[in-house]
Amino acid sequence: MNSQSKGNSYKSIALIFFGIGIILQVFSCSSAKRIEIPRPEETPAEVVPFDVPTSFINVGISLTWAELETQVNDMMPTKIMDDKDFNKDGLKVHLTKTGPVRIAFKINQILISIPVNARVWYRYGALGIYDIKEFRMKGIVNLLSFVKLEECAILTRTKIDKINWEESPTMQFYGKNVPVGYAVDPLIEMNAASISKSIDTELKDLLDFKPLLVEYMQGFREPILISEEYKLWIQVSPLAFLTTPLRMNTEQIQLDVNLRAKIKTTMGKKPAKNEPIGDILFKSDAPLRKEIEVNLPIETPFEELNELFTNQFKGTVLYDGKKDVTLEEIKLWHSEKKLIIAVRLEGKVKGWLFLKGTPKYNSETSEIYLDDLDYHVNTKNVLVKSLNWMLSGKVLKLFKDNAKYSMKQDLEDLRKEMNQQMNGFKPHNSVEIKFRMSALKFDQLYLTNVGLITQFQMMALMGAKIG
Repeated sequence: MNSQSKGNSYKSIALIFFGIGIILQVFSCSSAKRIEIPRPEETPAEVVPFDVPTSFINVGISLTWAELETQVNDMMPTKIMDDKDFNKDGLKVHLTKTGPVRIAFKINQILISIPVNARVWYRYGALGIYDIKEFRMKGIVNLLSFVKLEECAILTRTKIDKINWEESPTMQFYGKNVPVGYAVDPLIEMNAASISKSIDTELKDLLDFKPLLVEYMQGFREPILISEEYKLWIQVSPLAFLTTPLRMNTEQIQLDVNLRAKIKTTMGKKPAKNEPIGDILFKSDAPLRKEIEVNLPIETPFEELNELFTNQFKGTVLYDGKKDVTLEEIKLWHSEKKLIIAVRLEGKVKGWLFLKGTPKYNSETSEIYLDDLDYHVNTKNVLVKSLNWMLSGKVLKLFKDNAKYSMKQDLEDLRKEMNQQMNGFKPHNSVEIKFRMSALKFDQLYLTNVGLITQFQMMALMGAKIG
């Protein structure tokens, strides 16, 4: 091949490679550019000495005399006394309840009236020769119960006050009822101790509010949804019951109890049910707190924040005059005492960008914001070397402009919604929550391994009515 032919061949090969280069450049320019940035490592957050603070809930217990009457009648047997043998005084007594027991209030005592039929056998004689007389009586046995309060239990000490007979006692003599003229009351009063003991035993079981309170508080094991908009759940873990002095009037027995409890709030998915309530402290004659200050920590997991941020920014399109990208997904986690915000881009540029900042709260503006927001060092190093710095600047500006969130209206809306949701709520058929929040303000913000804990201070009147 001559030199001219060789020259033409070199030119043809050069043109082919030039053409391939032009094609590759076109395709390269038209395809998306993928950026590969090392993911910032998740590191353990500093352990914050944080515990769910103790709060107090007022629990009002009321029991009407009519309700107590019903329970006493259900529990009290028809046979009150049923002697099988004669005692050393030659007496054998059968005492039978003939109608409903009546219970009323009498000068800080409980008056109990029992309608009875009495059959009293009297054996008399000597040297093994005996005769037996039977007495029948119908009347009302009145007892007085002195009351004291001990660890949420009302204890009574009962004695016979007096006996009102509707009929004069009679004695069977040759088949006829013959009135007798001596006092019959001592015959009953001799056995008063067993009657009074029986009454005190019944009342002790009925007026011991400890198992009642624990049973009702089991209803708080189930998380309560107090805000559908904010997906806010509240859980109450009882610690102790502190009771005020007992109050009685002509209508009812009243007992005010302060429930000392841990109140935990969680944002997002429904949390797990609390463990069964164990040992609880009961203490009487404690001072009553009315308006209470509740430290209300709200735990928001990163999973929930990921969803919130993604919903807020997903679909946002950024354009730098040449390229455009769309924000598709946001993920957050903790790294080196900072909050990492990972942003997934689609479009002319694909991949993840990583920003970092410190969550803080501005008490003057009621805003949560990210302080020192910037790209993570891994992202910054890659972007400086690429042609995407202009576009990435728009991403940073987008988050800086939107990294402030005012809590003022949210706090007011949450206060109103909690008042609406909590007041009148019934965790149990016999328990009704009374709730009125007067103030809700931000207190502290914690960044943890699992999410953010935002603590608020709540001033409220919160109670539970039982009965």
